[in-house]
Amino acid sequence: MKVNSNFFRLASKKRLVSLSCATALASFALIARPVFAEELTTNKPTNLDTTTVTTATVETTADLVETHSSSAVGLSETSAASTTENVSSNSTETANSLLATSEATSDSASKAGSQSQAASESPNTTSTTASTSTATSTATSEANSNTPATSSETNITGGEYYLGDYGRWHYRDANGKDLVGPQTVDGIKVYFYKTGAQARGEFAEDRKYYDNEKGALVTNSYVTYKDDTYYIDENGYALKGPHVINGVHVYFNDNWQPGSTGAMLKNAFGRDNRYYNEKGEQVDFGTNNYFQIGEDWYYAGSDGAIVKGPQTIDGKKVYFEKESGKQVRNHFVKDATNPKKLYYYGDDNGALVTNQYLVAYNKQTQRKERYYLNAEGTPSLGEQTIEGKQVYFDPQDGRQLFDVFSSTGHYYDQDGILKDFGTNHYVNIKGNWYYVGSDGAFVKGRKVINGAQVYFDKDGKQVKGGFDDDNNFHDINDGDLVTNRLVTVGDKSYYIGTYNKAIKGATVIDGTEYYFDDTTGVQVKGDFASNGKYYDARSGDPVTNSYVQVGQDWYYVDKEGKAVTGEHTINGDHVYFEDYRGKQVKGNFAENGYYYDQHTGAKTDLGTNRYVQVNDDWYYIGSTGTILKGQQTIDGVEVYFDTTTGKQAKGVFINEYGNAENPNYGLNTVKFYDKDTGALLKQQYFNFNDNWYYADADGIILKGAHTIDGVDVYFDKSNGKQVKGKFVTESGDVSDSGIHYYDKDNGALIKGGYFTDGGYWYYADDQGNLLSGEHTINGIKVYFNPKTHRQARNTIVNGYYYDKETGAPHAVPRNQFIEIDDDLYYFDSEGKPLTGKKIIDGKEYYFRENGSARRGDFNFFGTGPYYDKKTGAAVYKAGLVEVGNGHWCYINDKSEKLLYLQNIDGKLYYFENFRAIYYTSGYLAKDKVLSPEAEDYDRHWTANTTEVVKSEPYAYYYFDADTGAAVTNQFINWRGNTYYFGADGKALVFDQIIDGKHYYFDEQGKQVKGQFILDYNGKRYFDENTGELLTNTIRTINGKTYSFDKNGRSTEI
Repeated sequence: MKVNSNFFRLASKKRLVSLSCATALASFALIARPVFAEELTTNKPTNLDTTTVTTATVETTADLVETHSSSAVGLSETSAASTTENVSSNSTETANSLLATSEATSDSASKAGSQSQAASESPNTTSTTASTSTATSTATSEANSNTPATSSETNITGGEYYLGDYGRWHYRDANGKDLVGPQTVDGIKVYFYKTGAQARGEFAEDRKYYDNEKGALVTNSYVTYKDDTYYIDENGYALKGPHVINGVHVYFNDNWQPGSTGAMLKNAFGRDNRYYNEKGEQVDFGTNNYFQIGEDWYYAGSDGAIVKGPQTIDGKKVYFEKESGKQVRNHFVKDATNPKKLYYYGDDNGALVTNQYLVAYNKQTQRKERYYLNAEGTPSLGEQTIEGKQVYFDPQDGRQLFDVFSSTGHYYDQDGILKDFGTNHYVNIKGNWYYVGSDGAFVKGRKVINGAQVYFDKDGKQVKGGFDDDNNFHDINDGDLVTNRLVTVGDKSYYIGTYNKAIKGATVIDGTEYYFDDTTGVQVKGDFASNGKYYDARSGDPVTNSYVQVGQDWYYVDKEGKAVTGEHTINGDHVYFEDYRGKQVKGNFAENGYYYDQHTGAKTDLGTNRYVQVNDDWYYIGSTGTILKGQQTIDGVEVYFDTTTGKQAKGVFINEYGNAENPNYGLNTVKFYDKDTGALLKQQYFNFNDNWYYADADGIILKGAHTIDGVDVYFDKSNGKQVKGKFVTESGDVSDSGIHYYDKDNGALIKGGYFTDGGYWYYADDQGNLLSGEHTINGIKVYFNPKTHRQARNTIVNGYYYDKETGAPHAVPRNQFIEIDDDLYYFDSEGKPLTGKKIIDGKEYYFRENGSARRGDFNFFGTGPYYDKKTGAAVYKAGLVEVGNGHWCYINDKSEKLLYLQNIDGKLYYFENFRAIYYTSGYLAKDKVLSPEAEDYDRHWTANTTEVVKSEPYAYYYFDADTGAAVTNQFINWRGNTYYFGADGKALVFDQIIDGKHYYFDEQGKQVKGQFILDYNGKRYFDENTGELLTNTIRTINGKTYSFDKNGRSTEI
């Protein structure tokens, strides 16, 4: 809300200074105004331009230089923290200095409430006095008891109004103290916040409304506040609930509806179940009458209010949602006392459907299912006889089941009809055996049939050649129980004992010991059992005194059948078996230090005092004929061999504990052995993995600062890597900034001159210390950042612009926009960059803490307004705008983002808000298949209330990769799936005829290819290539042959 002051207008010249800058500006304090959800509204847009960013009446950067006036801006207390100032671009005097003058001079502000008319009325806040006060009401306004204790009935005179910080009016009484709380000044009731700022054009902390002109308490009047309409009663409070004002029935929000408390309801129902139109006036829909609003139907009862819940109208049972009053059509409704009990209301007139079949979407199965609604209107459950046919419905949700056994053991074919198999005989269905009992149902569990003890699983299938649920084994031919027999299931063998179950552990059969797994009962063959013995791979017999192979490894088992370990002489050969598991050592050195042949495993003499290579690794045979380990000196060369394996260390670091070590671990005594010779490196640089190190006279890797051959160098104190092209901090850490810098090529400490790194300039003194602060070098005053030590070049610091080439300072142009590189700034009369929200030449801008203007972006948390990507001025014209990260948003004429599914110029678009909790994104969806309902479930509560069961899947759309508009009437392949989007942009689902061809799409619109679909239409197959329904043909699928009739129903042949 603007407040006009006595500031006069000054002319200024147009000047634009364009600079380029590679660094950020110094930070300044930022006072930010919070944005509340109740301030945000979304209007339906009327225009969409997909190619041009709308800049409204925003001028170019050059145009922004000229300004014409300045004015103080009055803000509500809730936004007082936001510094919104009018800034003059005059080169000699700014709005800030004028404001300071105004505050210092009492004559610049009104001295009484009647003199405060300099404050203009806010364009979005009006006050209109009603000619007649409330005539009738069913809800009351706030009581006077809400008045704060600080209120005073004393009429205060003799003081003066003055403009304080942020353009807010204050009142200083005759004693020089600022008033706070409710007061009467010069006969006018006003209110001052704790800060002393006067409430104008807003609801104050006492919940009363004060006008914008004088801050006077409003009574018995309509007011508009933040785009909402309120009626202020005789005490200054906003009315709530239904009222009659000037003969018109209206309703004010009483915390039942979404929105601000006390705001007039428009295009909505009140708690009184009456509808209020776009003007807020109650609409009379008559009595005992259906009426439609949008796509929804309602019914006005005998008193004119809408009815809710179950109703009987014109002899028909209908239902209206309990919350919204919308009539339920083409959906199930849960019973009020039993949520599992559902009623279905049809789509023509919403009447309860009874005694007929229904096809409706099932959310659990995610496809259409067939139901039968009984005389009560609820789905039938279990086995039923309908129209003379025995059918079966799921006992839980009532969907009809096909090609399935019921819980009673009856089989229902793919038509859902009970199939009569007779009684007391076996039946083969799809390769499985069943038995029909005397009642015509398939038996389950354990039975004795024709003298055989047989078993049928939970689906009625007979168990043959396998174990039943009690782990009893049944014969593969007749299904009878098996005892005392070796059986094979697949590639596994079991021994079934006396009690029909697989035995486990060691067992003697016909005088021979066998072993069966302790857990599964599978016979152990070609492996060691848990008792440590080996059993033959073919027969399963135990093996003794013989070599055996398990996988690729060899073992020798003794007379007890167990693997031997250590050194042995077998068949005259000295051999060795690992001490842990007994695996024979071949082609390697054993724990005893000797080598054993890779083919025979026999001990091999490799000589003494010589290097040998085995499997690409080097070893050294000592004087005893065994390999050396640990630190050794051979022929005057210091070398190292692994203390466990004896492998020579080459091209690796070894720490003080004798382990190969990555130097990153920071151990102190680390040495390196040459990758070619294995010799310990000393007094030399070496390269490892593209990093340089230095080994001292003892071979220890250096760390920290050192002077080598007269050159000051530095090695990382944790891993010993030489520092090149990096900074070192005062604490000795390697960093992107610090007090010393080492050359990127030779690693030498830079001293006595300028150097660059990462595009920034630095200066090192004769000791290598980097300069900071102000200095004079070669006669030029220069400046270095105290923290980063970067020289100020092509940037603004402390009111000076530092030259791009030399870093010399120049005075900053004042009171005008300056573009530096890609950032826009505005510097005041003191050469300081503006920060926060500002009004310049009547246009709104926002400057960050570093002084750069927001451009091509929105305010905090993604809320409006949008700031033009070129000029930085806030845009208040509907259209598409591009944000800095390459996304597009659509704003209305209030610069608010449109969200979710929107119809713009006859085309559908979707604006995502996937960070809705913390940030309003509003990005235009492109090249995406998505469901607005699934993306934003909470906004669709009317279709997902607890009482209504949604009987249709979510609608999916594809939004074009270029325009973002929803595509229509075409196939789209997206991420490996094919969809077809209809005339309304929605993906077609389930059975569809397109261009004379029959296709099937799942609940998300993905086309089904190469799959069977089993539903109320039978078991059908859709071609793996075209996706078309197979009809009148024979096809072999997955090894089975099927015949398909004219309707696509399959029969296995």
